[in-house]
Amino acid sequence: MIEHNMFFEDFDGHVFAWVPSYVKGADLAVAAEYVLANNMGRISAAPDAVASLWPWLEKTNTDIIARFVVEKSGVATRTNTAVDLSARINSAFRSGAAGTQVFMPVSMLGWFVDEFHAIREDLFFNRELSIGMDLGDIAPCDWPVVFENLKSIKASSVIFAFADDAGDKSDFVGRVYGMLDSFDNEFEGDVLFAPMSDFRVQQVLRLVKSMRPELCNRIGFFIAAGRK
Repeated sequence: MIEHNMFFEDFDGHVFAWVPSYVKGADLAVAAEYVLANNMGRISAAPDAVASLWPWLEKTNTDIIARFVVEKSGVATRTNTAVDLSARINSAFRSGAAGTQVFMPVSMLGWFVDEFHAIREDLFFNRELSIGMDLGDIAPCDWPVVFENLKSIKASSVIFAFADDAGDKSDFVGRVYGMLDSFDNEFEGDVLFAPMSDFRVQQVLRLVKSMRPELCNRIGFFIAAGRK
């Protein structure tokens, strides 16, 4: 399982657990034990893992966050996708999830807001709604629209991934810089990051501290179960 290092010790309360979708059965119990041992406030897991995690975490201060992925789809199928997604989200809540992370291409963000705006308060009442996107999918001109949509749907947080990290060949720092430079102060949610290397985390923290120090108490990082 994950092991704390000195870097994260100074960031207590802002580091959360991410259970990869392939983790099943008894390994979920091990993940739950690790989260409790390190007093982590959130654990992100695939929807079918929520019911298994719930008995371990029911009476604790750790929230189970069910993780969904919206694939890019044609206009004709989007309404059906919304109906199916809302049903799966509701099922995760009934199984013990305290919130959801819904990852989607930036091109689907407007669709998501349009489809879920009317039912947002009912479906997510007292639940966390985190909108996930890949930094590599967001162009500089997209940021104003991204934040407008996050505000419109009243997202509890936004969570950024960076799936195609090619090391020094990636413009990771530039993309985080662009996000912070375009940050809409009217968006009141947390700013979270899906699992990435310690080096990337340090880059994010340096940028946040220099550009948007007011976000330091609202930033958080997920680290993957199974990381050495």
